[in-house]
Amino acid sequence: MMRNRKKPTKPWRTVPVYLLGILSFSCGSGTVLAAVLPVIQERDWCLLVYMNGDNDLEAQALKDLNEMEAVGPSPGVEVLVLLDRAEGYDAGDGDWTGTRMYRLRRDPGGMNYAIVSERVGCSALGLTAEGVDGELNLGSPAVLTGFITWAAKQYPARNRMLILWGHGTGWRGADAGVEKPFPPGSLRAVSFDDGDGDFLYTAELGAALTGTALDVIGFDTCNAMLLEVAYELREAALLMAGSEGLVSAEGWDYAEILAGLTGAATPTEAAGLLTETFARKYATAGGAAFSVVDLGQIEGIMDGLNGFVQRRLDEAAAAGQGYFFDLKQRIFTEVEDFYTTPGDLNIDLIMLGLTIEGSESPLAAAVESAVVASFASPRGNPDARGLAVHFVPLDAAGRSSVHDDAYFRDKAAGYSLGFVENSLWCPHQAEESGLLWHLFYGEEAY
Repeated sequence: MMRNRKKPTKPWRTVPVYLLGILSFSCGSGTVLAAVLPVIQERDWCLLVYMNGDNDLEAQALKDLNEMEAVGPSPGVEVLVLLDRAEGYDAGDGDWTGTRMYRLRRDPGGMNYAIVSERVGCSALGLTAEGVDGELNLGSPAVLTGFITWAAKQYPARNRMLILWGHGTGWRGADAGVEKPFPPGSLRAVSFDDGDGDFLYTAELGAALTGTALDVIGFDTCNAMLLEVAYELREAALLMAGSEGLVSAEGWDYAEILAGLTGAATPTEAAGLLTETFARKYATAGGAAFSVVDLGQIEGIMDGLNGFVQRRLDEAAAAGQGYFFDLKQRIFTEVEDFYTTPGDLNIDLIMLGLTIEGSESPLAAAVESAVVASFASPRGNPDARGLAVHFVPLDAAGRSSVHDDAYFRDKAAGYSLGFVENSLWCPHQAEESGLLWHLFYGEEAY
């Protein structure tokens, strides 16, 4: 069920209107001249879709673009799609490969595999409106930033939403000392570009988006709604939307989103639209979950998590041996989780607080305050409440494994992930501190 929360404010934006300006002035002769000057109205929304189909999702990328074209942009809404294709997965629309930018146009033929939208040239990215296709690396933060900043100048709008479309596997900091790509299985990132062997680390994503003044950042990917990701984006936008767990390859319902976006006057109303359309499409799907959080409250959630950890440490000091072992077992067995094997086990933050501390949990209250809207299917993850945090990797048998070096506070100097640096949650090997150290590595964990 969707839950509406407090509306984020956006005091620094203005809303222009259509008008005819009358400019009057006097000359030396006393003659008064008047000029009628048109003032162009800003669009209500500019929707930017960063569609990385340079992987095994190529066919679905073409399908989703055609789904958008079947409806077309509604009045006051501009839609720009940066589409990167792969080789060998789908032959639709002439089987071209490379990267093109499209300005969305309605297709009178409805759903098909022919793209009718206007192809747009972008000198900032080296793309042309016709002829030879470009080949961009959508795993590069410079390409993402260039797309957003160019669109802001060419297509100004009162509200701007970015949708990151493609594969996503959760958190990771950017490793300044190791060349990408990493071996398969070690990736925690978004926007996987197989053609270039690259992807966007969470830290790269934060750096690319901070300062772009977006209203909504949406993730049509898996494993997006993690505190680790939201913390990196806390200054990049007003709202962040996506799923705590896995998302079907079919992704979002773009036909309904585009049909309803004109009526969304504010980012909060757009958040409701995204949540409602997802809920209708995946009402009974196993494990489906969706949420929107207010990024302006992420610092408060971080404080709430650190406070939660400190209370556990204080309790352990009084309780003695066995406390951390019991706590780990409770989290494993009682808290709503999201996982793949082998892969990461992530846990819902609200349910962590409620399970361990009860209905008066300060952690749960901090997260609930930030959740603008949410949906959870009754099948699979019924207690998904909006925002998760990484708990532990799992091996192929579903047993807990060793945390990545990037998640240790004393090993992450080259990763620059703000969450790891500033949390009491993450382990610190040298100091033998951090809640996860006590739960998984210290003598008291057994």
